[in-house]
Amino acid sequence: MCVCSPLVLAGADLEYIHQTKYLGVLLKASRQFKCSFDQAKIKFCHSFNAMCYRAKNASSELVCVQLLKSICMPVLLYAVEVTTY
Repeated sequence: MCVCSPLVLAGADLEYIHQTKYLGVLLKASRQFKCSFDQAKIKFCHSFNAMCYRAKNASSELVCVQLLKSICMPVLLYAVEVTTY
């Protein structure tokens, strides 16, 4: 294993961390880019389930689709901003 010299910013050593959260996505330390969308998926499922429970008596499927687009999709789209391919 290679030992690297510490990174210094404004005269202070920067602490090495194994993971950090950015835009709701967990970025992991690795030789290659790695991230975990688990929390974003959990938040999406939570908002979807809450929306379905509250809209169970909705008279139209279009109402449910519009609610999905306006409430649940932003949760996933916010997390997608981390990866730009």
